[in-house]
Amino acid sequence: MYEADAVPTVYNIDDIPEQERGPGTVGQYFRGHDTIIGFNTLDEKTVHSEHSHPWEQIAFVVEGTCDFVIDGKEVTLDAGDIVNIPPGVKHSSATDETALLMAIFPLREDYLPFTEYQHEYPPESA
Repeated sequence: MYEADAVPTVYNIDDIPEQERGPGTVGQYFRGHDTIIGFNTLDEKTVHSEHSHPWEQIAFVVEGTCDFVIDGKEVTLDAGDIVNIPPGVKHSSATDETALLMAIFPLREDYLPFTEYQHEYPPESA
């Protein structure tokens, strides 16, 4: 649940805490009631090894280019491109240049610590 007195609350991306997400990746996360959105900056030559998770993921390239392998199929996303990665599908990504990606997920409990700055969602509101 959320604190009704605190809604709407507006945040600027420059004020959202940065989270180290692994070598070459910094993320900033914002949650809604049922959704989490992440803005991930990937340094050039960043590789995210193949993995899967039980959540659907929508990836949107805001700046730069990112190569994905999704379910064994290679696809290159340029700025403005968007792709859906269904739940449980193996995927990986790599960049040759710095890139900014937006990732949209259903609410993930493992990402809630990244949104503790949002006072309108107390910790027990998962």
